[in-house]
Amino acid sequence: MVHEVPNQESLFKEIKSILKPDGKALIVEPKFHVSKKEFEETEELLEKLGFEVIERPKIFISRAIVLKNSSIK
Repeated sequence: MVHEVPNQESLFKEIKSILKPDGKALIVEPKFHVSKKEFEETEELLEKLGFEVIERPKIFISRAIVLKNSSIK
């Protein structure tokens, strides 16, 4: 539940630091708590931090992305 974390940037930096260079992470947020716009803003932050969106799995009543740790920052 990323939307509950007060400082998402710190969370994502921590995730990036523990992932292997081509490691992957799944982010899933409930549609009834996170708007499409909010989720897109989260995606923009993730891309700014060096993650690459590689998949958008369909998960019931959720917004989801699979990320790859694609650059070293």
